[in-house]
Amino acid sequence: MFMLWQEEIMNDELNASIELIQRITGATAQTVQRWKNSTSTPPESASRLLRFHVLGDVSALLGQSWEGFYFRDGLLF
Repeated sequence: MFMLWQEEIMNDELNASIELIQRITGATAQTVQRWKNSTSTPPESASRLLRFHVLGDVSALLGQSWEGFYFRDGLLF
């Protein structure tokens, strides 16, 4: 399931710039490019940050009890 989760994040993240991903994760441009090219997979911590920042998925950081809650435009749904 974790690999599927990473693929989902990277697919959603493909529209984001390398610079944005770098800012969120602290990774280098080269590392982010490898993630985007699927030659390397991001660590779970980076995946969770991306899931939170890109998808707004609160459970990515706060756990399963927050599943179904999302941030959109500064609001919690």
